[in-house]
Amino acid sequence: MTRDIYSTINQIVSAENRNKVFAYLNKKYTYGELGIDIKKTVNIIEESGINHGDKIIISSLNDYAVSILFLSCLRGGYVAVPFDPNHTFDQSARLFDFVDPDALFLDQDLIEKWSIQQIEQKKVVIPIESSIRRKGSLFKKMLRIEKPKEKETSFFSLLSNAEESLLEQKVKQEDTAYLLFTSGSTSQPKAVQINHKALFANLSTLNNVYRLQEESNIFNILTLYHTDGLIQGPLLAATNLATWVHPFDFNVDKIQHIFDGIYKYKISHFIVVPTILKFLEKFSEGFENSLQTTNFKYIISSASPLDASFWKSFEDKFKTIIINNYGLTETVVGASYSGPDQDTLKYGSVGKPKDCIFKIIDENGQSLGPGEKGELCIKGSNLLTKYFRNEKATAATIIDGWFHTGDIGLYDNDGFYFIEGRKNNLIISGGINIQPEEVNEVISRHSMILDSACFGVPDPIFGEILVAAVVPSTNIEFEKDKLIQYCKDHLQAIKVPSSFFTIDEIPKTISGKIQYTELRNLHKTDVVTHNAEAHHSRIAIIIGAASDAFKLPNNKINPKISNSMNTEGWDSLAHLIFITNLEKIFNIRFSTKEIMNMTSIEAADKTIRNKLKPSNV
Repeated sequence: MTRDIYSTINQIVSAENRNKVFAYLNKKYTYGELGIDIKKTVNIIEESGINHGDKIIISSLNDYAVSILFLSCLRGGYVAVPFDPNHTFDQSARLFDFVDPDALFLDQDLIEKWSIQQIEQKKVVIPIESSIRRKGSLFKKMLRIEKPKEKETSFFSLLSNAEESLLEQKVKQEDTAYLLFTSGSTSQPKAVQINHKALFANLSTLNNVYRLQEESNIFNILTLYHTDGLIQGPLLAATNLATWVHPFDFNVDKIQHIFDGIYKYKISHFIVVPTILKFLEKFSEGFENSLQTTNFKYIISSASPLDASFWKSFEDKFKTIIINNYGLTETVVGASYSGPDQDTLKYGSVGKPKDCIFKIIDENGQSLGPGEKGELCIKGSNLLTKYFRNEKATAATIIDGWFHTGDIGLYDNDGFYFIEGRKNNLIISGGINIQPEEVNEVISRHSMILDSACFGVPDPIFGEILVAAVVPSTNIEFEKDKLIQYCKDHLQAIKVPSSFFTIDEIPKTISGKIQYTELRNLHKTDVVTHNAEAHHSRIAIIIGAASDAFKLPNNKINPKISNSMNTEGWDSLAHLIFITNLEKIFNIRFSTKEIMNMTSIEAADKTIRNKLKPSNV
């Protein structure tokens, strides 16, 4: 494994490695191709007038383009800013203003979606079109926003005609490698600033814990706009000359392809979040032996808590080993690991810290002993430098060299750590961090709403889901469908609450703090009342479950539509949420075949009716 960006790129561009496979994406890419493209991309950036330390936003659905650009930024000494393409116009405008980038590499449709002409007037903007290389005119000047968008100025067209950089740039360990957004409010975003020293320190740890080699094939289909997708995907592979496998994005209808891919691509390591494991377990019928290949070593679960009983049952069913990786965006990726060996494994724990140290403190900052709950703090070389342009958050989080995680935890007499909760209201849904305050800010701006409070409730698949309590305005009629659409227009889909319920007043303490325990009790009452009001009509209850899953009002769900794809919001992921809702409500479990056949409300009703017959009880 390489120790810095110099040695990483040097081994990539080495002639002896040119035929090794870097990645299986939409097609196979070799390290020879990657090396040439990195040298050309660095030259493109140089020619555009971008200087050492300048910030470059990268946003594309083309995984190879993102990989080239990210590695090129690291080698050239530029600050990479991966930027989720799913951001809305409002979000992109605020975050662009916050980052103030010097250049943007964006998918062409994002330039139009985000109205870049209105946001960035004097930035270098290079559109990313098809990955198909075109022969054309010689290298031209960089696209400026006021110039027409010509095809020859798209990234891959420029790449096909660019000269190769000599890669003479100097990069220091203390230089910022990248900024990656984590949870924060809309008014005060939080971008984690990571330097080269922290990045490669953690990559070294991951390499040692996972026991990676050049022959390793890393299956990672997580988004590149999350640290687990980006760092544990193309970068972890590149530093080991291993192969990264990401032939498709995760989707429920790809589950069979995931099982088949373990054998097809000779996978050794599978990087996941617990939600993916739960989907795999749910559709495991006939695939229980899929991980029993000569190449397969470990599943690495990251980003959110892994339930002890599920962890053990999954290992037993698939006869495999799961490494539970605990970390945050602020620790690059990981800080502690449970597994893979028996002396480092304890089910339900996040293991023991590796190449860093932990402590548990009380509210006064005093260290606590075994079995005592407090805030988990971390010190090590794998930590963020600071929160970009957020001195308040930095000062509150990094104290005397210790990073205060906000996680409540404890350790036992054997030195294993356990996470018990959060100090703040952060919600982790399917491995994605959601700050309720950010969603509250958006909801409260709507004229129908006087007040709102968002909070998490347990969910068997996603760990937690977001729920919103709203106080409607007295002079405007409250319409749930309009509020849902408003949220969709101003928030990423994952941040739109799964359900809304109305109350007369948000319960608060005398000092104005929201009483979340009371809110959760009110939500439980609302669910019970909602089901009771359905007059025990199975169809009405099913429609209610669909409404929550698809984030649509009941009146927009037609029970007679036979094709689920005709219903807005009914994609494969929402389908699984719908199924899970029904299993909870009716206390039943569907087979894989039943799940795939429930493509309408009426089909769901028929399946449930059959399962509730006395002979099936």
